[in-house]
Parts: sequence; structure tokens; C-alpha cells
Amino acid sequence: MLKISERHKAAAVKVLTERVYNPVFFRKLASYGIPANTGEEKAQLLKLASELRQQLNQIYGRTFEEQPEADVITAAQNFVKDTPSIKAAALVYKQMLNS
Repeated sequence: MLKISERHKAAAVKVLTERVYNPVFFRKLASYGIPANTGEEKAQLLKLASELRQQLNQIYGRTFEEQPEADVITAAQNFVKDTPSIKAAALVYKQMLNS
């Protein structure tokens, strides 16, 4: 297995966070009527989500993630396939999870 540098790992996480996780997270919040209009609001909401996730882990030992619908999975796979930087970051992240 190819060893990935800490710099490449951090870059992969940054790409996935900024281009995949954050946009989906904030769109979902907006769909519930919770807008995040400023950088400060976004930072506060991300921190709150992290704290809630940690509390769930402490209480239940593991979080229960909502499974996406098949069409969402297909759209995500196409997005990754069609976006080289996302694909590269996802491959690095997958290797991080498997190591």
C-alpha cells in the first residue's frame, strides 16, 4: 500500500469538507429553515453539529447515519467520477480509513 503524507491527507480532508460535506450540510439545514448567511454562523453550526455528534457517540457508542437513497448515491458517484480533485481526495480518504 502506498504511504500517503500527512500533508496529502490534510489536503484531501480539506477538499472533501469544503466541496462536498459543507455544501450538503448547509443545503440540508436551509431546507429545514435554518440559514447560515455568514462565515461566523456557518462556523457555529458546524461546531454545534460536531458537539452533538460527539454526545451521540458517548451516549450510544456509535452514531446512526441516515442512508441515502439510490439516486443520491448514483449522483454522488457521477460527481466523484466527473470531478478529478474530488475523486483523488476520496481515494486518499478511503485509504486513510483502511489504514
